[in-house]
Amino acid sequence: MKPMLIETTILGLLIAVVSNRWHFLVENIKIKGVWLPFLAAVIEAGIQLILNRGTAEMRGIIFDYELTLMVLVYSLLVAFFALNLKTPGVAILLVGVALNMIVIFSNNGKMPVDIDMAISYGFTQTAEQLKSGLVFGHSAINSETTKLTFLADILHLRPPYPMPKSVSLGDLVLDLGILMVFILNLRENPNALEKEETHVY
Repeated sequence: MKPMLIETTILGLLIAVVSNRWHFLVENIKIKGVWLPFLAAVIEAGIQLILNRGTAEMRGIIFDYELTLMVLVYSLLVAFFALNLKTPGVAILLVGVALNMIVIFSNNGKMPVDIDMAISYGFTQTAEQLKSGLVFGHSAINSETTKLTFLADILHLRPPYPMPKSVSLGDLVLDLGILMVFILNLRENPNALEKEETHVY
C-alpha cells in the first residue's frame, strides 16, 4: 500500500556511489520546504495511531473528516513538489502524486486496495482492517462501488520480494521519479559552469 520509496532511494544512492558521481547530487539538489512531507507523514502517522488505539468516538471523528484530512496531507505533498519543481525528475514525482490523488478523491478520500494477496499470504488482520476502514486513506476494493480501479493498489509485489506489498500505477511513477531525481542529477550542472566562467572573466 506504499510505494517502494525505501528501495528506490537505496538503489539511487547505490548508483550514485558506484558511478562515483555522488558529489554532483550535493551540488545539484537543493531541497526546499523539507518540513512539508515531514509534517504530512506525522499527520498520517498520528491519524493511524488514533485508528489503531483511539476510542470509538475519536475514530468516528477521523471517519467524518477523512476526506478533508487526505486533502490536507496531499496538499502538503503537492506544495513540496511544486517548490522543488525546477529540480530534474521532480515533475515525474508530481505526476505520480496526481495519479494517486485522482483515484483517492474519486473514492471519497480512500485508495482502493486489492486484498487478494493479503489474504493469500495470511495477512488476514490487514485485510480485515481494510474492510473495516481502519487503515487511514485506504479501503478494500468493492467491485460494485470502487471507481477507477486500474489506478488503485492492484499491482502485487509477491515473495520472494523482500517487502511484499500492493502498489498502484501512481506509486510506480513515484518510484521512477525518485530514480530519475538521482540519475538526472548525477552530472555537472551547466548553470554552475556558466557562473564559474562569468566569475573568471
